[in-house]
Amino acid sequence: MADEANAIKVDCETALSAAMPALKAAEEALKAIDKNDITNIKTVKVPPPAVEMVLTGVMILLKEKPESKLDPATGKKRQEWWKLAQ
Repeated sequence: MADEANAIKVDCETALSAAMPALKAAEEALKAIDKNDITNIKTVKVPPPAVEMVLTGVMILLKEKPESKLDPATGKKRQEWWKLAQ
């Protein structure tokens, strides 16, 4: 059982060390955001897909509830996060 626990520990430490550079880069990128960047996001009507994806993730992490809108292309309801993110 101890060997199994040590193997899990080594796997976790390996995964963590691989993820740490991305975490550090994200922290540095956050430091570069200023008030003008936030103001600019508020004025965007249709965001680039990457921006929408990131802010959707932020809204999910903040446990916000999205709007439910009918997608004219599919006729199905979909979750709308952009207005909430703005």
